[in-house]
Amino acid sequence: MNPEILQDLESFVPEIVLTVALLLVVLADISLPKLRTRVTFLVTAVGLLAALCFTVPLFGAGEKALFYNMVALDRMAVFFKGFLILASFLVLLAAPGSKELSSTHLGEFYALLLGVTLGMLLLASSVDMLMLYLSLEMVSLTSYIMVGYLRHDRQSNEASLKYILFGAVSTGSMLYGITLLFGLTGSTKMPAIREALASGGASGGNGMALLVATALILAGFGFKTAAVPFHFWCPDVYTGAPTPVTAFLSVAPKAAGFATLIRFFFSGMSDTTTSASQWSAFSAMNWTSLLILISIITMTLGNIAALRQDNLKRLLA
Repeated sequence: MNPEILQDLESFVPEIVLTVALLLVVLADISLPKLRTRVTFLVTAVGLLAALCFTVPLFGAGEKALFYNMVALDRMAVFFKGFLILASFLVLLAAPGSKELSSTHLGEFYALLLGVTLGMLLLASSVDMLMLYLSLEMVSLTSYIMVGYLRHDRQSNEASLKYILFGAVSTGSMLYGITLLFGLTGSTKMPAIREALASGGASGGNGMALLVATALILAGFGFKTAAVPFHFWCPDVYTGAPTPVTAFLSVAPKAAGFATLIRFFFSGMSDTTTSASQWSAFSAMNWTSLLILISIITMTLGNIAALRQDNLKRLLA
């Protein structure tokens, strides 16, 4: 095996631990029918705690790119990894005591929780657009199943279906935006995209194409962060999903969405030619104004819509 890959694996221990824990949960759930509820819970808890313990030392590992510049290891990635693992662990503690989930088979739920946590860790550290898209799909697919986990509950099934439909449109738009951005810059890696844009890759008539590509990619980020106009799924999904899943969706995937949003715009769409310590938007694409506008509309509409809600879950949404 390539020595560089082996070195990268040493910094990839939290993700490896979660993968091993996921496989063990599936095996325990199949092979231990009488003890699977306790064993799967313990394996999931140990896996999350072990991943968190292996994440903390990475704060002193410095900044580097792993697996041929597909995944970044820096302070921001490590911080979000620790935060996301901790959020998943808290949801794990709430799952056995939930009245909604207590009547269901929890082994599969624990496997899904580990899977979505692994996807969020990859999403928060992706510096390649294709890796980012695959991580987003991994998070989305597992989230769809978790929302519809109460398969005999009509409201849960409806919430899952709406989540899938909105997710399919948003991530499909994002993938199309990635193809446009690749056509403009010739790369899917964020540092290479930034260099291409800095050298005039979006000059002339390409400015409008860059605006369209950014707007389409923003659809995927907006879906994960429930930003207007990609927020319509949020109230129904929060209401229909089991309460621990609602708590999870309101924190963890949104944090991962914000992490990748920051990384995309500051690592791929910011001009650092004037000063290495100062970030500014390219003249061809003033994304700061776009984000400010979306933020203002999202906060205003969200607060106004919350005034008439009499359901706590919809209020949070």
